[in-house]
Amino acid sequence: MPGLIATVQIGKKFKLDAEVVYTEVTGGGADNFRIPRLFGNTRFYFDSPMFDENVYVQLGIDLRYRSSYFAEAYNPSFQQFHLQDGFNVFAYPVADVFLDFRINRTRVLFKYNHLNSGFMQQDGYFVTPDYTGYRSFLDLGISWYLFD
Repeated sequence: MPGLIATVQIGKKFKLDAEVVYTEVTGGGADNFRIPRLFGNTRFYFDSPMFDENVYVQLGIDLRYRSSYFAEAYNPSFQQFHLQDGFNVFAYPVADVFLDFRINRTRVLFKYNHLNSGFMQQDGYFVTPDYTGYRSFLDLGISWYLFD
């Protein structure tokens, strides 16, 4: 499983984080372990303190990609995953837009998940056969530490 992880500073306030992993399973039992050959995560974002360094802001986009493969299917009756060769979980990129800021000990996150929903050839994606991934939705997260 060779991979590459890189962080690139673009100017003073922009960053690009990228991770790509290539996986090849070989040998006699290679068909017993199903995993995509290519997996990638990329994040491009603005990262800077603002308002006299009282607010720390990150604003950007997350991109995730995995190549197509015959993922393990889930059988709810037995609560088990099993091998299958009839349903190809196709390759699909997922994009998320986020705004994250911190004021003193309080952190707030706004994230619009699956920004590219409806813009691709396929209407959505599958995480495993017959189980679709999330459609677009908005996340709100707040963490507030009440101690010093």
